[in-house]
Amino acid sequence: MIEVLRGTPEEKRIKVKRLVEEAYSVLGIDNDVILKYCEIYTALSRRGQVMSDAGALVAATAMAHSLTLVTRGRDFERLIDLNLKFELRSEA
Repeated sequence: MIEVLRGTPEEKRIKVKRLVEEAYSVLGIDNDVILKYCEIYTALSRRGQVMSDAGALVAATAMAHSLTLVTRGRDFERLIDLNLKFELRSEA
């Protein structure tokens, strides 16, 4: 949601937010997501790696809700060992 809304002109954000919420099930950041995010952050830190907060939150949300993350971003592959269900798609 953040990535959609931050690029939307300020005067249209509320309307766009409502439209997205009506069209999709938007998963919020709850305690389970926060704990998964911390797990990702700690694991990557121990490896000397970093990931954007947005990317880590997307992965944490998928993990907390037992969802498969479908993306074109290879950056998530390094989280498979943390039990991230991951499906890489190429551009159509």
